[in-house]
Amino acid sequence: MSSAGFGLALLILNPIQTEFINPLNLPADKYGYFTDSDLLDQVVITFPLLGGISLVLQLVACIFLVNPPIKKNPDINAYGQTYIKDDFFLSVVTALTGVTNSVSQPIWGLLLDKTSYKDCMASVNALLTAFMLTFYATPYGYKIMFTVWVLAIEFVMSAVFVLIPAACAKVYGAKHSGTSVGFVFIFPSMSCVLGALAIQFIQDSFGWFGSFGFISSLTFMAFIATLFFPEREKVKKVQGELREPKQ
Repeated sequence: MSSAGFGLALLILNPIQTEFINPLNLPADKYGYFTDSDLLDQVVITFPLLGGISLVLQLVACIFLVNPPIKKNPDINAYGQTYIKDDFFLSVVTALTGVTNSVSQPIWGLLLDKTSYKDCMASVNALLTAFMLTFYATPYGYKIMFTVWVLAIEFVMSAVFVLIPAACAKVYGAKHSGTSVGFVFIFPSMSCVLGALAIQFIQDSFGWFGSFGFISSLTFMAFIATLFFPEREKVKKVQGELREPKQ
């Protein structure tokens, strides 16, 4: 079920599992919990349903697995491998990113509760811009700087999967939050495809410095755009207008 929370899966799997578990759209109790026995029984059945859907999708994806093409520039590897000749160390750093992701999301949730979406997202984009722009300098700090920068980037990037769903729920309400988040995450899904194509060209033409500069320019533009996000009062006004019954 966790895969239903990422990318385009939100748009497809979330409505499916909601319709399957709660077809009558029963409300939660005053504490925010569902207590209907028939509804709770459907939750157990949902796991093999989504597992079957995921299995079919994985089998289809396996058809498209091919050997990677020969790189045009043989000097371009995974970035850390260009100056760190320690595969075990790099694998440990990769493992630590998973731990960082798990730890960071509750922290971002707490920060969101204490501040606002605008403040948190502006901080995320500002930090990403700074870390990506200076990531090219990590060889000067060797393993320590590389580790700190990688984990810091992972810590900051994980905020996206906390802030966006929470913002959608606050603005459009919890009832339709799954669908609204699904539509929002269409654009990151598209950017992954377009970004992969763009970064391939940039990396071949301008190397790692050009790649990091390109990514940091995008996060800086996102930072500027976030500054125009409405304040809490305006969000509450929109939220109230959406909940008002039509005359």
